[in-house]
Amino acid sequence: MVVVASAARRRPRAAPHACARARLPPARAQTGRAQRGALVDLAARRQKLVGRRLHVRRARAHGDAAVSAALAPLAPPALACAVFVSLALALAGVAHVAWLRSAWSRRFAVPLDGAATWRGRPLFGANKTWRGLMVLPPAAALGFAGAAQFRESLPDWLAAGVWPLPASHMALAGLLCGLAFMLAELPNSLLKRQLGVAPGQAARGPLLRLWCLVVDRVDSTLGALIALSLLLPLPAMAWLWVPLFGISLHWIFSYCMYLLKLKPRPS
Repeated sequence: MVVVASAARRRPRAAPHACARARLPPARAQTGRAQRGALVDLAARRQKLVGRRLHVRRARAHGDAAVSAALAPLAPPALACAVFVSLALALAGVAHVAWLRSAWSRRFAVPLDGAATWRGRPLFGANKTWRGLMVLPPAAALGFAGAAQFRESLPDWLAAGVWPLPASHMALAGLLCGLAFMLAELPNSLLKRQLGVAPGQAARGPLLRLWCLVVDRVDSTLGALIALSLLLPLPAMAWLWVPLFGISLHWIFSYCMYLLKLKPRPS
């Protein structure tokens, strides 16, 4: 009986996951009206500050774009640009002819294709050698850099055709332009070798001869223009003027190389 009475007085234990003070109401956050107002003002100020930061960032972004657009070189006048590019390549061509005429260049008269063949025919032929790439690209770089360095001393009409860039940037553009000028001849040489046209010889048949006559005079110029268009803003009409000047310059240099016995025929 005593055991039963003591068991009746014992309180039931709460579950281990239940709160021992379950009957007590949770404590409320004692926030007064003044504190709530201060928090609201703080949140509003924070929103304004974020908005100002976004506005400043957007303004800076637009400003940077405007400054970059203002500093970017504009495309020069087409005719003046064509004259400048043609003169720079012509002077580089003079250095190229003088180099080919010198005895020092003969040790580098190694074919670019390494005497390799395709379908039983040479790739480029014996006339396309390493010495042809050694002078004209750096000479073109020197011409571009010199024009940029002494741009203020040039006539106004010619200075307008020179991009307003540092001499170092123009030297790189001239180097790549001259290199593209020389390498652009290789696809035409490859095609002529596969068509059975020997190096330095005229093609057989009127259509093939006309094709070779046109391509021989514009391939290098188009290669130089493609390189320039990838590096600098190039006026659209320069694609017309430069090939027209290039045809005349090509004939002049071909004839000079024929007189110097560097080519078998003046074409």
